[in-house]
Formats: sequence, structure tokens, C-alpha cells
Amino acid sequence: MSPALDFPVHNPRLYQQSPVRSNHNWTLPVVSTELPSTLRTFESIGYGPELQQRVGSNLAISEPFRLLNRADAEYLDSCIVDLEKFAIRNDSNPRRAVVRGAAYRSTDIRRLFSDERLTQLLSRTVGYEVVPSTLPHQMAHINIMDADKPGSEDVDTGNWHIDQNPVVLVLNIAGMDGGTGGAFQFFDGTRDESMELLSRHGKLPDSRCVDIPLPEPGYGVVIHGAFVMHRASPMAPGPRRVSLVSAFEPSDPSRPDMNPNRFVADGYGDDQNGVAERQTRAFEYARHKAWRMMGMLDKFVSADLWEASPDELVAHLARCMQDGLQCASALQMGEVEPRAALVQYLNDTSVGSEPKS
Repeated sequence: MSPALDFPVHNPRLYQQSPVRSNHNWTLPVVSTELPSTLRTFESIGYGPELQQRVGSNLAISEPFRLLNRADAEYLDSCIVDLEKFAIRNDSNPRRAVVRGAAYRSTDIRRLFSDERLTQLLSRTVGYEVVPSTLPHQMAHINIMDADKPGSEDVDTGNWHIDQNPVVLVLNIAGMDGGTGGAFQFFDGTRDESMELLSRHGKLPDSRCVDIPLPEPGYGVVIHGAFVMHRASPMAPGPRRVSLVSAFEPSDPSRPDMNPNRFVADGYGDDQNGVAERQTRAFEYARHKAWRMMGMLDKFVSADLWEASPDELVAHLARCMQDGLQCASALQMGEVEPRAALVQYLNDTSVGSEPKS
């Protein structure tokens, strides 16, 4: 197991910092807290045993559970309000905004998702040890839907998608109780089945779409988002909706890397957020791959391989260096087209009965 990768000592200059409001102490569940229940297993949504074996868990998605008390949730919302000046607005839907790279911008949010109490709770929930994402940009992603006047049309708060991260925590900061829509929603089936249905019909059958209202601010849900199609359900005019999403990694570097190649053409806008992401993604990705490689080398030097043949040692060392070679190849290749990047990711994470795209 590899220890969590420390947050970068030198924060990227392009990410302007939000002021620290106070030395806030997060009131998180202790390790002995009752674990969130499993809502769906991989098996129950149609996957074979191969995926459970590869991922090391049978949890597809958890039941909602309280992570933050109301005071913590309100404080977190005030931190998000400070960050809204960095939001990316959607031209087709001006109510919708996204703040990316929030862990770079907010010390309070960074401290929350780096807290060992949280990683211990999530580790016990999924069944293997996790650490905060070693890609700091993935540590905190904020989705905002502004309040609107009654009489306006319903709007989509987000498209159906999979996450290109191993473990994802979705937190309700405001408005995710489902009263006016905007609940967390997932497709009750495999990734490939959902993608085929979307390709054929442009939508998923209502009978297979499951809403998970998060009853109050501070409630969350844990999901293996790379294998469960999900979105926020369409939202009627009403109160502000805010979700905070954070990604986590297996601490064992020998597990498959569920993070994609970050070098996708047209994946970033020309605003300040897009420019910051484009200029920081190379070193961020290289740090992530170096962390995995160091973990593999640590396992190698601690292994009992005294009787291994030279060929066996070469094979072990090659496996240790694999992440570094993948990173070097990605850096040299440069940007790839979005469709090609998605197909490659689906191929890399394909398991069991799921055919490669």
C-alpha cells in the first residue's frame, strides 16, 4: 500500500486562491461509525464476477448517508459561494455553473477531502484502502444550478455520463433532496448496456432510472462511477442546487489505474479555468504516475524474491516501470481526439461480458 500523495507544496500560480474563512474543524464521522449500506452491487446491476475481482469490491453504489452535520454543510456552502467567481457558465443554460480544481483554490475544501477520517470511512465502505485522488484537480468539482423564478421550463442539470475515476463521493450541499428534481440518478444496468441504449434511442428507459434523493445538506453517496451511468435528474424551477464531487484512488498501486489520459483535444475552454487546466495537466498527470511507480518499487524492494530468476526479476521491474512508460508515451503523443480518448478508456477498463468498443 502506498501512503497518500501530499498535496503539491507549490500551488499552480494560475489557480487564484480563495481566502480562508476560519480555521474550521470538520466534524466528520469517527472510524467506528456505522458504514453506509450498499444500494446496488455490481452483480445486481448485471456485471459478472470479473469486475468485482478486478476492482476489489462488489459495491456499485451506496445508500445515502450523512457525512457532514448541518453546520459543516453550511460552512462548506459559504466556501463554495466564495469560489463562484471562478465558475464556468454554460451558454445554453446560464443557470448552470461548474467550478473545477476547487481543491487548488480552497484550503478548507482541500483539508476536508484530505482528512484521514474520511478516507478511512470510504475505505471501509468500498472494501479496500483508498487515498484522496493523486490528481489534485479531481479532488473537488462543484456543480451549481442557480435558483430560478417559477414558471420557467424544466432544465437538465447534467448529461448521462460515467466518471473516469475509481471511487467518487457526491455530497449534497444544497437542493438535492429531489423535491423539484435534481436528485442523484443512476441507470440500473451495466455501462455498456446504458451506452448502447443511449446510442440507439438518445435516452434511457424511465423504468431503469433510479433516483437517490439526498435528504439534507451534508448527505452523500459513494459510487464506483466508472461502471455506473449516472446524472442529476432534470430540475424544475426552484431553489439553488449544489453538489460537491470528490475522487479517491486505491492506495495499492498494483490495482488498475482507472484514471484516463488527460490530454484530450477540446477538453478545456479558453476561460481562466480552461487555461489553468491545460497548463497544469502534464505535471499533475506525471506526479500521479510517479506516485504509482514509487509504490510499485517500494513493493519490489520489500518482496521475498531471493530465489527469482533474472527473467522473473526483469518482469517485476518492467511492471514497476509500466506507469512511468505510459506517462512518457502520453506526454510525447500530445492531445488526442475526445472520441478516441473515450474509446481507449472504455477498452482499458473493459471487463467480463462487456465487449470492447
